[in-house]
Amino acid sequence: MLGSGRALWRVMAVLLMGLLFSASFLLRTRRHAARSLPAVAAGARAPAGRFRVEYGPAAGDLEAWRARLRRDRVLERAADRLNAFVFLPQDVTLAFNECGDDDAYYRKRRVTFCYEEVADYAELLAPAASGRLSERSTRRVEAATSFFLFHEAGHALVDVLRIPVTGKEEDAVDQFAIYFLEESGAPDMREDALRAAEVMGRLARADSADDEQTPVWDVHSLDAQRHANLLCWIYGADPRAFGEVVRRAGLPRERRSTCGEEYTQLASSWDELLARSLKEPAADVEPQPRALRPAR
Repeated sequence: MLGSGRALWRVMAVLLMGLLFSASFLLRTRRHAARSLPAVAAGARAPAGRFRVEYGPAAGDLEAWRARLRRDRVLERAADRLNAFVFLPQDVTLAFNECGDDDAYYRKRRVTFCYEEVADYAELLAPAASGRLSERSTRRVEAATSFFLFHEAGHALVDVLRIPVTGKEEDAVDQFAIYFLEESGAPDMREDALRAAEVMGRLARADSADDEQTPVWDVHSLDAQRHANLLCWIYGADPRAFGEVVRRAGLPRERRSTCGEEYTQLASSWDELLARSLKEPAADVEPQPRALRPAR
């Protein structure tokens, strides 16, 4: 009996230590979350920051793109949707600029999207067009541009909301862009993701024909990987709407079988990360008129 009593006490001691460790871990986790995500206390004023827009000057052929982007209010549409979705503690600027190179990046509360990058999308999505693009081709280019604007806005949220990220931040904000398009209540905007996936697919095919070394060191995943990921998450968000287009785009059945779980995981993760900054209900915002529909 004495040996049994000692064994019971040992079991109880182990259980108690486990409970204490779990409590300590949860306390540390909650403290970390409190530091990472700015809470809006009951009765407190909401953060007053906003996404703001700026069209920088452009010259030559890029001036035509500046005029088209302003005409179609590409930045305003993106900013309006983001402002309806999330609180910001500080202003963030979404800007088009002439850069001298094709690029898009976030730095110090400013997204810079180069007109040259937009022109590159035109070359990829409408390579046969000479000079003047059709309205449909222009819309396709603007759709891809919008997706990558939301990608860069994801970098801004990671910064100003102090969101913790493990792994590649570039992959995380690709996920944010898909999540935002799906959860913001504007289904037509998912065309943006399809066109972005098309851009990555065309870049991947160009990479495979290039003799240069594959840039496995880059902070971005390979173009072919990003292409497959975007297709998977689009499909996972709405298999009925996008099953055929994703199948035609070449995403294998083996990957498609996990896409629903992948989207659920990434969406629940961003729900958690943005929980104290989301505006409710985001889906009640009037969608901007768009001519595009998911490809069939």
